Amino acid sequence: MDQVTNALYCSVYGQVHYCRHRGEFWIDFGDLQVWICQEQLHQLSQQINQLIRVYNPLVQLPLSRQFDLHPPGCRGKCHRLFADELLDLQMLIDGSLVMCELYQFLEDNQFRLADSLQ
Repeated sequence: MDQVTNALYCSVYGQVHYCRHRGEFWIDFGDLQVWICQEQLHQLSQQINQLIRVYNPLVQLPLSRQFDLHPPGCRGKCHRLFADELLDLQMLIDGSLVMCELYQFLEDNQFRLADSLQ
């Protein structure tokens, strides 16, 4: 997780990078491009999960239906996402959080990854 050049987690439409020096995450997901801290990453995950719960099941909505998302760290900017993008962003953010927990577990237990895996 030291290198900002390698993605922490990737999905179909985007990727998340972690910069240990800044202690922040770079989300690159179409128009949504922002640096956020881990707490904001959790907040974003909660926002997305809430949207998906409210409109569950998403597959019954028209394909043209868009969802407004106001991610933390975006200074109130609204991002409009289609259902498939919202689900992909959910996978991206939740996957990134899981990877953070994995790396923290490995670090706490003094495990080292081979250079080829980092």
